Amino acid sequence: MNSAHCYYCGIEVELPEQYQQYYNENNQLTEELKTVKKELQQLKDENPIFNDIKKILSDPDFKDFTINVGQSSFKVHKTLFAARSATLAEIFKNNPDAQELNLKDIPESIFKAVHDFVYNNQLPEDENSFIEIFAAAARLKIEDLIKRTSAEILTKIDVKNAFEILVLSNKFDHEQMRQKSFKIIQRKIFPNRKLDAELAKQPEKLKKLIEMKTKLDKEQKELNEKFQNLWKEIEDDKKE
Repeated sequence: MNSAHCYYCGIEVELPEQYQQYYNENNQLTEELKTVKKELQQLKDENPIFNDIKKILSDPDFKDFTINVGQSSFKVHKTLFAARSATLAEIFKNNPDAQELNLKDIPESIFKAVHDFVYNNQLPEDENSFIEIFAAAARLKIEDLIKRTSAEILTKIDVKNAFEILVLSNKFDHEQMRQKSFKIIQRKIFPNRKLDAELAKQPEKLKKLIEMKTKLDKEQKELNEKFQNLWKEIEDDKKE
């Protein structure tokens, strides 16, 4: 048998011959990928346009448009926001002479997160804001932000937020979030009943069912408690 270096433990391990070819091919692909990445980085470093763009984006003097959100005003590069947001691109085309825009129904802190993502492609550390950021990204049609936030949301859907996310997924027609949130509602809230799949697209009807189920569960719990108390009283009377 041949040996191979274990990435995880840092030691040489014995490798069965039938896997040796696979290992060699995989190792070769890894080295080729490293080479390609290195070449791409070199091209990026050698091409002055990347550095020139970075200089422009970091220079506030070139910010030529203002977006007003609540009590805050954000000076931005119009071209950059047009490139990242299909909604804003359309607004800019229809209003070529406008120098500012008032955005309603997006909280200031959420738009700041959107603004920061447009410039540095990073999400905030506060994961609790991802649902609102997704809604803003969907409204502004910032596709890469939609993908990033929806991917995060999909990993965090639970019974507490499933209905909220189902409503959101229907509003912005996000099938993955719709299906996952609906499955959790089915499994956690209605484990003994099969919900009609069409209810995934009818949150108002589903809301009524959830409210009725919650009410029935509460009443059932109260009845069980009354029954247990009565049973205990009868048993205590027997002892006396």
